[in-house]
Amino acid sequence: MPPNSALSENDRILVRVWIDQGAKNTVCTPPPNTGGTTGGTTGGGSTGLKSDAVCFQRDILPILLSSCGTTGCHNQASAREGYVTVSYASVMANMVNPGSPNSSRLYTVVANNNMPPSSYAKLTQASKDSIYNWIKNGALNSVCTSNCDTLTTVTYANQISTLMSLNCVSCHSGSSAQKGIMLDTYANVKTYLDNGKLLSAVKGTSIQMPPGYKITSCELRQLDLWKANGGKQN
Repeated sequence: MPPNSALSENDRILVRVWIDQGAKNTVCTPPPNTGGTTGGTTGGGSTGLKSDAVCFQRDILPILLSSCGTTGCHNQASAREGYVTVSYASVMANMVNPGSPNSSRLYTVVANNNMPPSSYAKLTQASKDSIYNWIKNGALNSVCTSNCDTLTTVTYANQISTLMSLNCVSCHSGSSAQKGIMLDTYANVKTYLDNGKLLSAVKGTSIQMPPGYKITSCELRQLDLWKANGGKQN
């Protein structure tokens, strides 16, 4: 269906993502100039956050898991210097002063480039700004509608670069790149896309990457679409 006129691959992906996200009757784009709101917190209900707000589950946790909460650093087993960054509760235990980024260790150590360690890639300015704004706005355990895009043509520049930066680059760049695998440029990522190792790892068919958590089903489909479209750069 429809008979004799199959939906495009992008349309099929859209239907699958909508079902995966709960098949909700949502309105994702607020009318112009209304300052619409996003869906609620883990406790349910509206957060009153503006549609461009920074949300912990969508925007902050992936940064922390890939850049800080890794083996030997700030996961549950290692807990270096007594800090754990793998969940909202562990981050809030001793790293965040809601409303005050400059007195929150989580922000100050990344803002000063003290963390991640020098052998790993530093957070981008955009990631630092997200942490700052999240704390400034109260450091809520908020869950916003995913900003994952599978409607436009998936390219490295449009979607995949951001996906890699949030989930992979911190461990796979610089002189301490895990297992010598570099995922910090288009050419490097394309190499592992073409040989099948990237998709195998993120889908958990060989090893599970990123370690300790999975990227979303929508992000997996971005990678599938990117490969299907030839792994375009722009």
